[in-house]
Amino acid sequence: WFELKLRAPGSTLQINQGFSPKSQRLGTFDDNIAHSNRERAGITTYESGYKAPGGTKWHNIRVYKNRGSGLFQHGTSNIHMIGGLLADNSRNARNFHHDK
Repeated sequence: WFELKLRAPGSTLQINQGFSPKSQRLGTFDDNIAHSNRERAGITTYESGYKAPGGTKWHNIRVYKNRGSGLFQHGTSNIHMIGGLLADNSRNARNFHHDK
């Protein structure tokens, strides 16, 4: 799961001023597989959310056979999923929008 903090560790240091973990590029997030989770979702972004920079793409994510949701996002936006598979989950995708 992703649990992005509202501020970076050491955020009081001058070098980290204005740095927000919840809006930084993740780098490559391609060809990931999340399956057979018994209690939770396959891929989750927790309550503080992830405000992805424009143009963020997840390629070929495969999420299947999860007892919870396959993809469970809280306050997350700007992610384009290209290719991939969401199948055989209790719910394939859930997205809760909130402004925090």
